[in-house]
Amino acid sequence: MKTFFLRHKGICGLYFVFMMLNATIAVIMAELLSEITAFALHGGDDFPILIGKIVAFCLYITFIYVTYDFIKMKYRSSIMIDLEQDAYRSIMKQELYPFHLKNPSEYSSFFLNDLKIVEENYLKQVPDLLSGAIQMIVNAIYVFQLNGWILVMFVVSSLIMLWIPKLASPAIQKKTEQFSQAANRFTTFLKETFSGFDTIATNHARNAYIQHTKRSFQTYQTSKQKMELAVDLSNTASNVFSLTFQLVLIIGTGFLIVKGELSADYLFSIVSISGTFLGNVFTVTQAMTSIQSSKPMRKKWQQIRALPSFQSEDAPVVDTLRLDNVTYEIQNRRIINRMDFCFERGKHYLIIGESGSGKSTLFHLLSGKLKPQRGRIVTGNSDEYESSCITTISQTPVSFEDTVQHNMTLYRTGLDEEVASVLPQVHLDEGMLEKIVGEDHATISGGELQRISIARSLMDPRSFLLCDESTANLDPQTCRIIEDTLANLKETSVLFITHHVTDHTIESFDVILKLEQGRLHDVTQQYKED
Repeated sequence: MKTFFLRHKGICGLYFVFMMLNATIAVIMAELLSEITAFALHGGDDFPILIGKIVAFCLYITFIYVTYDFIKMKYRSSIMIDLEQDAYRSIMKQELYPFHLKNPSEYSSFFLNDLKIVEENYLKQVPDLLSGAIQMIVNAIYVFQLNGWILVMFVVSSLIMLWIPKLASPAIQKKTEQFSQAANRFTTFLKETFSGFDTIATNHARNAYIQHTKRSFQTYQTSKQKMELAVDLSNTASNVFSLTFQLVLIIGTGFLIVKGELSADYLFSIVSISGTFLGNVFTVTQAMTSIQSSKPMRKKWQQIRALPSFQSEDAPVVDTLRLDNVTYEIQNRRIINRMDFCFERGKHYLIIGESGSGKSTLFHLLSGKLKPQRGRIVTGNSDEYESSCITTISQTPVSFEDTVQHNMTLYRTGLDEEVASVLPQVHLDEGMLEKIVGEDHATISGGELQRISIARSLMDPRSFLLCDESTANLDPQTCRIIEDTLANLKETSVLFITHHVTDHTIESFDVILKLEQGRLHDVTQQYKED
């Protein structure tokens, strides 16, 4: 976190200056109270001056409070945006395989739940802790000038109150971690429920699902309440001690006044400053409790920041994509069995196979979403897999809630010419570019969405293009257009996985491979002759 405070040192420095100014308010208030008390007890001719001081004080605190609140808001928003963007960057710059080790809803839960805890229980509390400590010091200096015994009482009370959150810290951290896990499960549950609404509704299971959902709400709320209760109990203990101490302090102050060791003019001043002091001690203890509770979330944030990322999205030209003795099993069933094959750039491969033969698994292995359990997949002459030389078109196209053009470019700039040239290749009209695509793509057909997905991949061709049933939702005429477009890619090797084969499809590809018993078999001659 230190990095982010230093990155925003300007606003943090200004925040600190106003913390110092804010700390003077209680002392000035105490001095004003002593003057008002003296005037009430002894009278005098300085009433107009006293009124002037009160007016000036009101203007001063108005300026401090308004500016302080604005700086506080700016501080939180600036650093929070930076934190969110940094975490988002770390997640998005992962390779496919490590990204999919987690459920995507876990990432959503991190932003919606965990980062909010970091904001409320750490980012907000650090300045409160610092501000409270500064005000405690300023108050202590003022009290020391009045009477040393009062300062001793202040110090003893603050030490006891600061010890309370330390005692409660382990329980609070445990409850916060449990709440984070419950919130993650709850977010996943809601996402699955709303995504699967059609399935639930058309199977007439809504009432049953509502009853089932009640348990999820109860589990989430119970976990949240336990976390909040642990924090509240710690704060309550501090509060009870604070009130007890203030009563003891008033008795002690009265005793010092009776003995003549303190002027009666300062009675209300000490009561006021003690209230402020204890309020600041309570603020500090509350901040310490909250900061401790945020520790599991900060640890999770640090883990996300430390995620390995790819170095570049630049497209190296590689001539081969090679599988060396690759094996992959699912539930003890060998889907890919010691597969050896070398795909060459420039050639176009049609990969066919029965349903369940492992075509999609092969696609995910080649794209990098899965890792071989044995063997390796390498690109070019190196011994490593370079994901940036591969583009994919998946079986299920993905849409983003934006225009068709942005769905094609994915916010990459400088692609206007590519957009114009690729539209006729996928049989899309230029007038569609500004059309809004909803998240559920209700405004366009499934075929149009698939063509947008294909256009997206054709705009920035790499050495290899992997297609998994990418024409499954298209009409025969559009299928032919897409297949012809892919066949005309000269610098890119196309690996076209499908279960639906036509004569035109066979003519469009150089090599025909059949996936059978976990291995690729060259059946080009058999299909070409037929």
